[in-house]
Amino acid sequence: MDFMIGKGELLTSPVKVKPRYGTKVSPYSFKEAVFRLSPQFINCSDTIDELPSEACPGNYAVELVTINPDYLAKSYYPANLFRALEVEPIGSKNSVVIPEKRGSHSAPNQGVALQIYLASPRDVLRDIPNKIEGLIEESKEADDLRKIESITVPSPVLGSILNLENEAQDYFEIGIHLLPSSKNRMIQDAFFSYVKLCSVVCFSDLSFNAGNLWFIPVYGTRAQIEQLAKFTFIRVIRKMPTLRSVPIGFRSEKIQIKAKLTQEPPVASDVKVAILDGGLPEQNPI
Repeated sequence: MDFMIGKGELLTSPVKVKPRYGTKVSPYSFKEAVFRLSPQFINCSDTIDELPSEACPGNYAVELVTINPDYLAKSYYPANLFRALEVEPIGSKNSVVIPEKRGSHSAPNQGVALQIYLASPRDVLRDIPNKIEGLIEESKEADDLRKIESITVPSPVLGSILNLENEAQDYFEIGIHLLPSSKNRMIQDAFFSYVKLCSVVCFSDLSFNAGNLWFIPVYGTRAQIEQLAKFTFIRVIRKMPTLRSVPIGFRSEKIQIKAKLTQEPPVASDVKVAILDGGLPEQNPI
């Protein structure tokens, strides 16, 4: 006889699985995190408030958050904290950093850390120190806060540009963050307006998108490019790559096997042969 059990889910109960490697030890306590990060958020806000309004489209600004190397796994991504602070992640990269502390008892050493670009209105950034101080210590948001190593204002200018003379003109490639929303056009229009203020020549017809980044070539002096770098959504500025010439030269080797050609005349002199070593399409007259 076969039995059918209805509402079998009522016979189940939750099972707690212990972490295989024990509980994660955070490098910082909640109070330490607030004490360390509050001044950093204030410094970022003060720096961004000094930017011209034309460099902050829609009053938005971009900050760079570095996660402690102990939290490199994707499962440690601080999504709860970002929602609570009303900031929007717009990009990320990996970087080698030396943290102030690590969760283990060993001395802090360098490690690979996740760095996240965040976009937020400037007034939201000013209020973040108050928000993190008001977090409940046992909350998920507070747990995410302990994962943060530092927050800074990103610098998009690469070192190769700093070697140029201030008035030396050159071509540069600009990489710009776009918001994953309908605000993309706002950022692009604001960038075109700011380019004119900096007297930089912009080649918009050669621009292209790669994911959430927008790349566009420009032409100007080092001084003008450094002024342009204040546009807060710029991710990177670098000299335009140049095409490398192909060295002209041929390598020759002696033929080890000598061919012996016959002295006899051809069997039929009216026959012509074409050797096609590239293949033929399916529809061809041959």
